[in-house]
Amino acid sequence: MQRAGVFIGVNQTGQLARLNDAAANAGRMHRWALAQGMVDGTSAILITDETEPVTPDRIADAVEKVITEYEPEQLIVYYAGHGVLARSAEQWLLTKAPVRSSAAVDVTQTITDAKRGTVPHVVVISDACRTAPEGIQAQNVLGGSIFPNVLSGQQCKVDVYYATAVGRPSAEIQTEEESVKSYRGVFTEVLLEALGGRYRTAFLRRKNGQKDYYVGVRKLEDVLGDEVPRKIKAKRLKARYAQTPWAEVVSDDDVWISRLDKLPPGEKKKATATKGTGKKAAPPPPPGHPGDGVGMAPADLPADLPAELATEARPARTRPRTRVRREVNSAARALSAEFGPQAFETECGVKVRGARISAHLATGMHVEELDPGAVLRMYPDGAAATVVLGFDNERVTALPMIPGFIAAVTFEDDELVAVSYEPSANSGRARMLRDQAKGIRVLRARAAAASARGVFELPGQDDDLARQMQQVKSIDPAFAVYAAYGYYARGEVERIERMSHYLRMDVGTTLFDLELLSGALIDKGVRPRDDTLPCTPLLTQGWSILRAHRTVLPAALAELELYATNSLWSAYRPEAFDLFAEGLRKGQLR
Repeated sequence: MQRAGVFIGVNQTGQLARLNDAAANAGRMHRWALAQGMVDGTSAILITDETEPVTPDRIADAVEKVITEYEPEQLIVYYAGHGVLARSAEQWLLTKAPVRSSAAVDVTQTITDAKRGTVPHVVVISDACRTAPEGIQAQNVLGGSIFPNVLSGQQCKVDVYYATAVGRPSAEIQTEEESVKSYRGVFTEVLLEALGGRYRTAFLRRKNGQKDYYVGVRKLEDVLGDEVPRKIKAKRLKARYAQTPWAEVVSDDDVWISRLDKLPPGEKKKATATKGTGKKAAPPPPPGHPGDGVGMAPADLPADLPAELATEARPARTRPRTRVRREVNSAARALSAEFGPQAFETECGVKVRGARISAHLATGMHVEELDPGAVLRMYPDGAAATVVLGFDNERVTALPMIPGFIAAVTFEDDELVAVSYEPSANSGRARMLRDQAKGIRVLRARAAAASARGVFELPGQDDDLARQMQQVKSIDPAFAVYAAYGYYARGEVERIERMSHYLRMDVGTTLFDLELLSGALIDKGVRPRDDTLPCTPLLTQGWSILRAHRTVLPAALAELELYATNSLWSAYRPEAFDLFAEGLRKGQLR
């Protein structure tokens, strides 16, 4: 298999705190790549800020060179440095960010281009924070893709490993005795150990007669989730932040990322003092680290246990993901609580909690304030239409108003965390909801909470939950948006196309994000249509995909993304209201 890699490390980003180990970790990953058989400067390119600034062009040129000259079947892109979550999109900050807003890499856009590119298997590894940027300057960072804008006509596999879940900083760590200069990136340290064969649980099961050992992409996901928190605790390291790695792996179970022709020396051998150095031998690992059957070093395995069965020795325990899911369930309980009216005489309207409506604008529907600031009743003329809402928390959004449905809008701390649609209780469609209303509310609340944390995962097609979700899409069109992003992450674009078609046939309109994610808007301009609403992404993460698809918005909304805030559902700064008003006035959106 032709393999290649581009390894990026940025210690100093603008005036942000200098990192001590980012460039060094990129160098370590580069040396691992060379040991794997990649060739320095040809199929393995190292880019750091140790000699010159790291720029988007420098990275993009390296990626393009590797792809065009080497034509790899697998390409690994590794980054260590500062990262932020701007407009719900991962941004790798390069040397001149955030003063230069374009000095960044948009990870979402990069992944989108990689999926439609020419490399069959791409692995993106991000040892960076995934937290909201501080201050207006960092919020304006808008990176681009580092992959060539080439459509291959195929759907490539892209596996992504993050050092931490959304909203949690990726920590460099220090021991109680060490100074700041001794910080090391735990995520990359464990990653290199796994790629080097330290953890037997990372190996694929060997086939008869197979001599080499292979680290599987799915196995690696589990090892990182287990061993990063374990290393922080077991070595008695003082972490500045809680850190739970997260991954989005879509490749098959037998796909590998590292190959070893022999196993590394065991832990006991490593711990022995070097003769003549005068250094003391390293202390034995604390209880609960290698030696307990989890992440065992090769020498620690019982002599009568074949390597093929090593994974079977692993004791069951709760993974770090459980903590994230607990957070999701807790948030979902609050989101699933009913509020506001359940029916309107007109069978259409919007209700809000967590903020108050300060302004509204719509065409194609008459709007009446029932409860000023909290409830609007809509009088549809038979077709769906867009309503623009301004709020007292200085946020603006644009939402479809669908005949027969009440839109429920929820803000938390100025973030638009959930939008849902329920059939008005006096409508015929409401009969579909009555027997399972509570379960559906919980299900969509969990989808919203998980999406906000970047951990929404669709079940398998035969799963009971999957069947429930199919029903929910008929009852709550907003759930189709969550599902579409889940299918998009798995590369199941055809399912999005079918879902968009079904929604259009069922409720008379489809949602913008479904058309965007299905690829129907690639290289196209957006025009006002009754059957596709609104004219902009409903989820903020859709903006990166819109740019990657080169989709052009109506002229009045050309600068709208500049006003987007960090929010799950698209919410904009106050200036956006005038842009939407101009678009409605000129008939550029419905």
